[in-house]
Amino acid sequence: AVVKSTTSCACIWIFIFLFAGVYATLSTLPLAYEDFFGLHVVVVAALLSSVPIVGLLFPSVFLAALSGSVPPIETMKVGMSVQLLAVAFAFLFGLLARGQFLPPVVCVVATQLVVWLMVSALGLCVSPLETIFLEPLGHVAGLASGLVALAQTLIACALCLGAVVATERWEMTGMLW
Repeated sequence: AVVKSTTSCACIWIFIFLFAGVYATLSTLPLAYEDFFGLHVVVVAALLSSVPIVGLLFPSVFLAALSGSVPPIETMKVGMSVQLLAVAFAFLFGLLARGQFLPPVVCVVATQLVVWLMVSALGLCVSPLETIFLEPLGHVAGLASGLVALAQTLIACALCLGAVVATERWEMTGMLW
């Protein structure tokens, strides 16, 4: 029932790509902060520790501010729009940083903004996607949820590992740099 439903399959692939993007960014971000910007590991840890805090708070505050029943698809649209905005910022700041048009401090702040936007968007997308995904499955919702978790974790980790290997072994620049 899980694999036969087109809605379920679409939700699984959306989950995979959402998580893969965030995992790949977070896995290469310390390398960019340390190698490209020369930040100390303690500063990198402080910057990265803010990511889950923002990722948990922003979606909750945003949805509470709407104060009402918002259909899951509308919340997901907002989350996807924020994700696209984060990607646009990433490309813009990446190009400006490559051309050395921006000072390093501005690049670090811009990078952190991109990561916060990505994680916040993920927080806005997860609940509506699970609602849409599990609704038609009813009696096998637990199994379906487990399959989604397995798929998103395995594929996202493989993509994340590929990003780290490409950054370190082949001296390719990281996700943003």
